[in-house]
Amino acid sequence: MVRLALDWFDRVTHQGVDAHPDPQVRKRVLLTNRIAITMLVICTPYVFLYAYLQLWSLTAAMVLVMGTGYVAARINGYGTPRAFDVARALELTNFAVSIGVYSAFLGHGSGTHLGWFAGACLPFLLCDIRDAG
Repeated sequence: MVRLALDWFDRVTHQGVDAHPDPQVRKRVLLTNRIAITMLVICTPYVFLYAYLQLWSLTAAMVLVMGTGYVAARINGYGTPRAFDVARALELTNFAVSIGVYSAFLGHGSGTHLGWFAGACLPFLLCDIRDAG
């Protein structure tokens, strides 16, 4: 079972990587896919927790975050530069919006807002200054 999950993770995270000739872009495509799928995996237990606690709005929001992460990885599977740009923008937006939504729902005492510090590093990981031009 674990091997099956690892094979799936490897297959999904390598979508679109080989289509790019530049090794730096390939590295960022792989990183974007890994972040997207890791968010999907990390969020999965919370869907069941929020459903058990009957917090339906949080459950729906978590499913939306998970789905958006999976869609971002699938978009990268097209292997075009435009697909990578869309997937990267989708993942950056997904992270920022999810932290904002959960901070609003759970409040300041939950510490969810501290995720913004990790999110502040995300553009530096996924973007290159050469892309700005």
